[in-house]
Amino acid sequence: MPGQQVGLFIQPIPDDAPALPGRDFTHPVSTEELTKRLTKTCKQYLSELRFGTGHPAATYNTVIDTRLQLIGNTNCIKLPILQHSVISLDPHNNRYLLNGYPSGTVRMTDLCSWPLPEETGNRSDPNHKPILDFSWCKTDARLFVTASSDGHIKLWDTDAFDVVESWKVSESLTEIGMHLSKASHVAVAFPGHYVSLIDPITGDHTHQITWKDHNVTVVQWHPRDYKFLFCGSTQGQGAMFDIRSTKRPVREVIPGYGGSENLRMNKYMYPIAKAKFTTDGTKLVWLDKENVMRVFKMEDGTEETAFKLECADHYNRTRYHFDLIEEGSEYRAIVPYDNNMSIVSLSANPPNRYFKHIETGFIGYVTGAKYRKRHQHIVAVSTDNHCNIFTPSTDGQPEAVVEELQQDQWSSDED
Repeated sequence: MPGQQVGLFIQPIPDDAPALPGRDFTHPVSTEELTKRLTKTCKQYLSELRFGTGHPAATYNTVIDTRLQLIGNTNCIKLPILQHSVISLDPHNNRYLLNGYPSGTVRMTDLCSWPLPEETGNRSDPNHKPILDFSWCKTDARLFVTASSDGHIKLWDTDAFDVVESWKVSESLTEIGMHLSKASHVAVAFPGHYVSLIDPITGDHTHQITWKDHNVTVVQWHPRDYKFLFCGSTQGQGAMFDIRSTKRPVREVIPGYGGSENLRMNKYMYPIAKAKFTTDGTKLVWLDKENVMRVFKMEDGTEETAFKLECADHYNRTRYHFDLIEEGSEYRAIVPYDNNMSIVSLSANPPNRYFKHIETGFIGYVTGAKYRKRHQHIVAVSTDNHCNIFTPSTDGQPEAVVEELQQDQWSSDED
């Protein structure tokens, strides 16, 4: 979980970059200065760990913050890609990158193989329609599921990179959520007012959740308690369901509940586009189709903060594929911003809502962004058929930095 708030340093962006509200560019810091600061802070962190002095957790957060500021400055790893795709990162080891294509092809890239191979694993089925989304098994790092627009769901094994089970559940799908435990279920939101819970081995529909007067389009399992499923609707509201009793929600999650004053309430609630839990399950973040991002505390369902994201093209819907950053001094989100990306703070009243703006160089819109934990990497895909990994500038010369950090500069007890 993020530690205490520490100072943030704003990286300058080109003059021709899209204007973002709430940014403070009065104290720009150069890439060279940030790199020096990163090296110095890393040495301080190692010293505090060795001698048990200072506040190592806060210093480590400063290291992460500085690396986040360096993302995209000079380094960008380009992956081979043939067409527009949806992406997903292995949440367990941050090792496998999945690309799903309109042709029904699934590509898997091992990001731990360095340098990255030009040819990566591919599997395709000419009879299946575009891949809509991926969902990883929460308890087994080898397994993930894919959903295609024609209603097919497949269970995959990463070791063999092959399909374990496949079944057709509907003529069309909206979104999927998955976990495999003692009570294995895949949650599938169908067009209409219900969500079906499916056994991934047999394909049987074991349970059905019905939410009266709500059209469910978003489903997410709670990351710590797999009995609970979050459902988001086109009516702009959310609810938690206990799969042991599916007739009514155990808690509704309503925008504005709890007195969040960051955004004036609108009488009309816009459909929820995407929703994500933090890893510990204490917070829920969702983004609606009016570009409003909301953060809720799950202990009581109150809204912690809400703010509207600005973008140059308000008809651009690609930004819905956001991801959470849970490293550093606070919770943040990486959000597509037309053909670029922004890292935004999820705090109630941050000094700067926009922590960093990343110039991607894409011509088309960014259609998805994923954060690679422990590496401070961001994977992004665009409508111009590019898939790139944006890294801190220090990733270009890791040997020099690591060698400098590992040198023993402390005097011995005998000196």
